[in-house]
Amino acid sequence: MDPRTFQKINLAVCLTGIAAYIFVCIFYSVRIYKKKKSLSAAGKTAVSAQRKFFATLVMCACVVLLPVFIWFRQFYVTAVIEGSGVLGALLAFRDRLEELEKQLSA
Repeated sequence: MDPRTFQKINLAVCLTGIAAYIFVCIFYSVRIYKKKKSLSAAGKTAVSAQRKFFATLVMCACVVLLPVFIWFRQFYVTAVIEGSGVLGALLAFRDRLEELEKQLSA
């Protein structure tokens, strides 16, 4: 196969991973905002996010952007790296949402 084909596949995987990361960030940010609003409506103050939450999101963004700067020959390596970054962000947001839900029920 032509090397340019592999580059196009890698680029497509990179762009898909970046789009998925942005989608996860927006989707869960809206959910967290709504949960904070319901906390304030219940008369409770929301606990601010810990530094590890923001550090995790920054590290996941670095992992998602890594294949953009370092091209790998096999596209499945790029797909695994992109998936790891997106799933890391997903887990961080879900942990934060669970923390807020626990605070709401307490």
